[in-house]
Order: sequence, then C-alpha cells, then structure tokens
Amino acid sequence: MIEPKIVGGQLGIHPIVALMSMFIGATYFGILGLFGFPITLSLLKHLNDEGIIKVFK
Repeated sequence: MIEPKIVGGQLGIHPIVALMSMFIGATYFGILGLFGFPITLSLLKHLNDEGIIKVFK
C-alpha cells in the first residue's frame, strides 16, 4: 500500500500513476514491465517537462 507512494516520489510521478503503471507493466510485460514501465513513464515525464518532446499538456 505504501510502495506506490515511495516509487512515485522517487520517480517524480503521482502515486496513482505509479501504481497503474506498475500494474499495466506487470500485466503485459511481466516482471520486466513491473520495473520498466514506471521508469519509462518517468523518463517521458522528464523529457516533456524539459520541452524536448510534447506528450502531455
């Protein structure tokens, strides 16, 4: 229950988004997706914040 808050805080994403990304990653890609999908999402957020890509508003 506390894990998404810790993971979200470390990656810079909202805890609900971290929980959903962990669930979706684990469902579709297994153990690799459990860790890889939240990291990929964090990378996309960082690139969007820097203005390199335009994914989110």
